Amino acid sequence: MPNVSYTAQMEIARSVVWEFVRDMNNWAPFARGYQEHEVLSDRESIWTVRGEVGPISRVTKFHVVITEWIEGETVGFTVKGLNEPVTGEGAIRLTDGAAQGTDIRGDATLEFGGNLGPILNHLIGPWVQSGADELVTKIAVAIQPSYVRPQRPFVLVRVLAALWRAATSPFRHRKAEPVAASEPEQDKSGRE
Repeated sequence: MPNVSYTAQMEIARSVVWEFVRDMNNWAPFARGYQEHEVLSDRESIWTVRGEVGPISRVTKFHVVITEWIEGETVGFTVKGLNEPVTGEGAIRLTDGAAQGTDIRGDATLEFGGNLGPILNHLIGPWVQSGADELVTKIAVAIQPSYVRPQRPFVLVRVLAALWRAATSPFRHRKAEPVAASEPEQDKSGRE
């Protein structure tokens, strides 16, 4: 089950960012694979999304329910597939950033059920992560057109860095043990 998060740091006041985020009609079209959405009430909507993972391409309808609403801070929601065995949850969270700016974070978790669920859950991780990156980046650009997404190093560099951290982690947290002063040895004749 992929569980992902992505944060963007903006130079815009949190109240301005909230005015945009509080209305899902502003940012729903930024979701990866977005086709359309229909607002049923102030807490419920139906989203139609086209997902493409490798050779697999499906159009899925999701019932989205807002489950958490903290004014000026968080919109949390659950999703349930109407035509696919998929469930999940997510949130858009705002916190005060540096220099009176705002950090906006998108969190998402998706889980496929059914016979292919375990395989799909393994395959969709990168798709969900890049979808969260894309959503938060598009929101940031819509609010602050000068926002530029920080460049991430190439995949190979990230993999090598992770391997290096894993290989060296046992050595980083070891405390040096003090060397005990050794007692002078006595030679066989009983003299020191």
